[in-house]
Amino acid sequence: MIIEQGFYENVEGNPTQQVSVEVACALEGLNDAYAVTHTSDDKRAKRYHRCICTGLAYLLRLQCTRNGTETERGGFGLTPENRTQRIDITGHAANAFMKSVENGIERALPP
Repeated sequence: MIIEQGFYENVEGNPTQQVSVEVACALEGLNDAYAVTHTSDDKRAKRYHRCICTGLAYLLRLQCTRNGTETERGGFGLTPENRTQRIDITGHAANAFMKSVENGIERALPP
């Protein structure tokens, strides 16, 4: 599973090496897993919650930046350095955000 491979620890420790679409897609699935586990006292729920917050923080940092041109701001670039935007990245990120809200997970904008 993606958690056992250290994916979210890598997102947290090496954010510049991440690709936004991978983080957003992983968050979609992880939110589904969290939705099943958090109501059943499953011990994995706490770890899932922490990983979701890590992924959300990455996406928020990626979106809320002053880097790039005026037309690039507010979108989800491919990486922090590559501001290329694709509609699938935005769709996966939006879906991950909505699932997080539905799961009651809120993440403030990182400093």
